[in-house]
Amino acid sequence: MHLRGLGVPVDHERARELLQRAVDADYAPAQCVLGQMYSEGLGVDADENEAERLLLQSAENGHPNAQLSMAAFATQRRCSK
Repeated sequence: MHLRGLGVPVDHERARELLQRAVDADYAPAQCVLGQMYSEGLGVDADENEAERLLLQSAENGHPNAQLSMAAFATQRRCSK
């Protein structure tokens, strides 16, 4: 809600706080969204290592969007060599 302003003002910091609580509870969708926030630098300093860590955690927990994102990371690495 806070990330996209659904019914409340957009507040990336609050979104990050709430998502972090869910990540701490090992909730795969939150791991995926927070990973994307770190990848894009949305409400946090961009950090590809943290993004990849969270997305990998989410992918290992079975989240399909995170699995797709991890495939994109792998493809990007292969293409940049």
